[in-house]
Amino acid sequence: MPEVCVALSGGVDSAAAAILLLKEGHQVKGITMDTGYNSTEQAQRVAENLSIPLQVLDLRREFEEMVVRPTVEHYKRLITPNPCTWCNLRLKFGLLLSRALEGAEFYATGHYACVERRGEGVVLKESASNTPSQAYFLAWVPKGRLSKVLFPLCNRSREEAESLVKSMGVPVQDERSRDLCFLPPQGLSRFLRERGVPNPQGRIVDTSNRVLGQHRGLCLYTLGQRRGLGAGGTKERRYVVGYRPEKGELVVGPKEKVLSNRVRVGSLNWLAPKPGVGETLTVRLRYRQRGIEAEVLSIREDYLELRLLSPAVVVPGQVAVLNRGDQVLGGGEIEKPEGVG
Repeated sequence: MPEVCVALSGGVDSAAAAILLLKEGHQVKGITMDTGYNSTEQAQRVAENLSIPLQVLDLRREFEEMVVRPTVEHYKRLITPNPCTWCNLRLKFGLLLSRALEGAEFYATGHYACVERRGEGVVLKESASNTPSQAYFLAWVPKGRLSKVLFPLCNRSREEAESLVKSMGVPVQDERSRDLCFLPPQGLSRFLRERGVPNPQGRIVDTSNRVLGQHRGLCLYTLGQRRGLGAGGTKERRYVVGYRPEKGELVVGPKEKVLSNRVRVGSLNWLAPKPGVGETLTVRLRYRQRGIEAEVLSIREDYLELRLLSPAVVVPGQVAVLNRGDQVLGGGEIEKPEGVG
């Protein structure tokens, strides 16, 4: 059996992936990264328990440059970032994968996604047993890299992974409730302050310019957000529908004011042949969002435009992932919403 290097985090998913590979008879070793915001001790305990070697790769500088710094720049521009997708693209399936393949034939992770080999090519598919499927976070990974990747948890549920790890007595940490790994315990506001991002408090106003309250800093709010606004005065539900940075105002209103029926997606990565203009696909605009049917309006070299058949909240900075059935065609970053209201 070929030798496989598994990305170990110390959590349930990667430990279960390693166990399954061992059960299949593979020669298995582990690799983990030190980002400066994590502890590698738990990954070391998992590796010791499974009797596999573990390599620790120091990626503190790279994590800062490739994940943390772009996150800060997005917040400065009042764009909600997607750091986990960048981490997958640039580190987990970039630098970490490259190092892993220096001494192994395949690289494996604990993602709930599937990669299917068809001849000399590969197809990325959704996991049928885990909702939501984590294929969303992999849509930016270049197709060539996926040819050497294994996802042992393809079509296995989180519950199955937990049961497997428990039955083997492997010590793991629960990662499901973790926030962004680089945030301090005090949260996003403290992180932005430490990074020198201006984020003053200001007024919350509705679309008629009525003052409804005070916000804690524009960077802390996302388009379409409903909870935790601190806007009183009426019983109607209000959502974040826009920003007025020149006045420091957060604009809230009814949900229909933030719904869009068009979206432009840039920084595209294709994992399959491009769809045709007029074709109807499924698009996921957020990780935990269900897919929405969308018509391809136009395709250019660096962006495409879609018409959503069901209007939705479109958040710049998030990743839009395109599917044909359970196959992931590719994805890109949402540039701006159009057709608001």
